[in-house]
Amino acid sequence: MEPSVDRLELALQASNEGIWDWQIGAEEIFYSPKILAFLDWDPAQAPNFFADVETYIHRSDLSNFLRAYELAITKGDIFAVESRLRHQDGSWVWLRIRATVVRNHFNEAVRLVGSMIDISKRKSAEESLETERNLLRMVIDHVPLSVFFKDRESRFFLVNERLVNWLGAPSLDDVLGKTDADFFGGVHAKQAFKDELEIIRTGEAMVDRLEKETWEGRADTWAQTTKMPWRNHQGKVVGTFGISSNVTELVKTQQELRRRNEMIEEELQLAKEIQQALLPSALPSFPVNTEDRDQSLSFSHRYRPSTGMAGDFFELIPISETKIGMLVADVMGHGVRSALVVSMIRGLLEKEKQHAADPATFLSSLNDSLASILQRAGTTMFATVSYMVVDVEAQSMVISSAGHPLPVARYSDRTELLKLDPQSMGPAIGLFPGAPYGNTELGLSDLECILLYTDGIIECEDENGEAFETERLAQVVRNHSGATLDLMLDDAMQAVLNFAHTDHFDDDVCMLAVQFGTIKSPVNPFLATADAQLHKTKPLKMIPPQTEPLEGSSSDEDSDSGPRLIFPS
Repeated sequence: MEPSVDRLELALQASNEGIWDWQIGAEEIFYSPKILAFLDWDPAQAPNFFADVETYIHRSDLSNFLRAYELAITKGDIFAVESRLRHQDGSWVWLRIRATVVRNHFNEAVRLVGSMIDISKRKSAEESLETERNLLRMVIDHVPLSVFFKDRESRFFLVNERLVNWLGAPSLDDVLGKTDADFFGGVHAKQAFKDELEIIRTGEAMVDRLEKETWEGRADTWAQTTKMPWRNHQGKVVGTFGISSNVTELVKTQQELRRRNEMIEEELQLAKEIQQALLPSALPSFPVNTEDRDQSLSFSHRYRPSTGMAGDFFELIPISETKIGMLVADVMGHGVRSALVVSMIRGLLEKEKQHAADPATFLSSLNDSLASILQRAGTTMFATVSYMVVDVEAQSMVISSAGHPLPVARYSDRTELLKLDPQSMGPAIGLFPGAPYGNTELGLSDLECILLYTDGIIECEDENGEAFETERLAQVVRNHSGATLDLMLDDAMQAVLNFAHTDHFDDDVCMLAVQFGTIKSPVNPFLATADAQLHKTKPLKMIPPQTEPLEGSSSDEDSDSGPRLIFPS
C-alpha cells in the first residue's frame, strides 16, 4: 500500500468513518467494510440506497435527504446530510453522510465520493436532551408560578408565559433583555435589583420573600418570591433565576382578617371591662343595724379568668337587715360563649330576686328561665351554681347546689365539706326544665368561715395528671385558722400553682369566702343615727371595697384580688 493510502486508511480507522463511492446512475455502489459493519450488510448483496431511497432512508428523513442530494447535484459541490439508514435487521441507524460531487468537463455531476460515520449515540443523547428540554418547557409554561432567568445585569434571559402576562407585556420578545425597571415602579424595581446583586455577590439564595410590587398606573400587588444564583457548568454565577407566586388576594385577606381581629379584640376588651365592672365593686354593710346583734360577717374573694372573658362569677345578694345571699357559679367552658351565658344569668338573678331568700326556689326559677332561653337558641350550655343564704339573727344558713362543688367549712374544732341533704343537690341549671332543687339548713354554731369556689381550683393538675382536689383545698383552709381571709385565699391560689408547677391557671378561677365574727364593741351612736336615717329611704348601705392585689400582680385588669368587705362590728 502506498504511504498516502496507508495514512488515509489509518486516519479513517481512527475516526471510525467508512468510505463510499458511487457513479451516479450506476446500479452498484462501493462501501468500505466499516460502512457494511454499521448496517450489517452482506458485501455481495449490499443495496444501493440511492436506487431505492424510500426503502432504505427513514421516511422522517427522506425529504431532507432528497433536498440535500438535489442541491448538491444541481448547485453545490458537497453532499451533506444526517439520516437514518435501514439496518439488515430492519432497525434504523443514524449516519452522518458526506460526499464530494465530481463533475465532468460539461459541469455535470457524474460521481459522489464520501464518508459515513455512525452518530446513533449522539442522536440518542440529543433526542433525550430535547425531550428533557420540551418537558422542562412544558413545566415552566404551565406551572402556576412565574418563572424567570436573569443575567448579571438583571436582564430577563428566559421567562414563561405566566410572567409575560403578569408583566402585561404583549409577547415574550417584549420581555427578554429588559429589567424590572421597565415594568415595575421605582420602589420595587430598585429593591429587586439590589437583592439580585447581593445573590450574585454572595451566591446565597433568597427564599420565600414576601415582596410588595409597586406599579406605574396599577394597584400594588404582592408576590411570594424565591431567587437563586444561576451557575454555569463551571460553577460560576452568571445571573439569577427564580419563581414567584401571586399572593395578592391572600395578603389582602390577611390584612382584612387582621383588621377584623383588631376590631374583635377591641370589642372583647370592652366586653371584658364590662364583665369586670359587673363584679361587686361596693357591697352592703352587714348587718345594717348591729343593735341586739352578736355576729358580724366579713367577705373576700379571688377572681382570675383564664382568658379575657370568663364563665365564673360570684354575687352577694342583700335580702334583709339580717340575711344575705352568697352565690358562686361556673358556666360551661370559658371565653365569649360562657361570658354571654354569664350575662344572661346575671339578668335572670335580678329578675328572680324576689325568690332570693329561698335557695331551692331561687335555683329552680333560674334553671327554668335559662333552659327556656337556651332551648329557643338551639344550643346546649349549662352552669353549676352554689347558693347559700346566711341569717345572722336566726344563726342559720340555708344552702342549695346545682351540680356545684361543695363548700369548705371551718369550725372551731374541724374543717370539712358541708354535708348537704341529697335533695339539696340538683343538676346544673340550663339543662332540664322543671328539675327539682331542695334546701339544707345548718346552724352557725362554732362556724369560723365558709369557702365557695369553682372547679378551676380543684381540677388543676400536676405533671402526672393528678388533680388538686378538695382535700388539699380543705387543708389550706384548716391551716389558716385565725388568719385573714385575704391571706387564706392568696395562699390557696399559690398552693394550687405550686402543686401544678405552673404560674397560671388553665381554667377560670373564682373563690368567695365569708368569715363569721363576734361583735366586741358597742355601736357608735353617730353611725347608728346615720344608718337609721339612711334606711328610711334605702334599706342597705353600700360601702367602698378594700382591695388587696395578689403579690406579683401588675395591673388591676390582671389582678385576681377583688373587694374584701369587713362588715362593721
